[in-house]
Amino acid sequence: AAIAGFDEAEVMYQGQRMRAPQAITAAGIAPVKFDLQAKDASALINGCTASLAVAVLVAHDARHLLTDACLSLGLTLEAMRAEMAAFDPRIQQARPHAGQIKTAAVVRKLLKGSTRTTHEARAVQFPEESRRTDIPYTARIQDVYSLRCAPQVYGPVFDALDYIDNTVDKEINSATDNPLIFGKEGGGFEIISGGNFHGQYLAQAMDLMAMVMTDLGSICERRVARLIDPTLSWGLPRNLMSGVRGVNTG
Repeated sequence: AAIAGFDEAEVMYQGQRMRAPQAITAAGIAPVKFDLQAKDASALINGCTASLAVAVLVAHDARHLLTDACLSLGLTLEAMRAEMAAFDPRIQQARPHAGQIKTAAVVRKLLKGSTRTTHEARAVQFPEESRRTDIPYTARIQDVYSLRCAPQVYGPVFDALDYIDNTVDKEINSATDNPLIFGKEGGGFEIISGGNFHGQYLAQAMDLMAMVMTDLGSICERRVARLIDPTLSWGLPRNLMSGVRGVNTG
């Protein structure tokens, strides 16, 4: 009813509840209302359209979350004065998954010119950062998994989102109703029953989405835990508190 522009239908548009024709006009969609013809109503409700609409929003949000996760990774690597060897392109080419290669490249681009990672970090030394070793900063052979293995964890997320986007793109441009009506050579129509209404493609894609985004959240959580723990954060203040404790809670 909302898609058809019926006045009785109400929708939420930009945080406001309004009648469907008003929302369609505000969104600049034309025509504001169209008359349903034979089979139109069934096509709207008999396929995967509702699941697809949710999947589109989820896929959109997931891309933004992955971008944010890359930025937080870069900031954490700087804060932890991490070693950049794990992001060397030669390591990624030895296991050439597209997402892994992309993740490492993103990190190298984000941290290009950084004075707080790997060898460059030795030029800037803070007393708090040497308290665990009693010596100036020296290279760590390997960082913990939540830092070092980011390409191997983020990579599958990049690859999975590519697969999911491809599935969603095909669904947007598919007929998922049943039966389908096809034109016949010489005129007339042929009605063919099938199973395009089945939602397995979207269901499987969204199950994969849940898995990879959970894994992404897990590695981000482990980095946060390390950042706020003074025994693991390489000299950062407890809970990232600065200034007067109790006032600035980190």
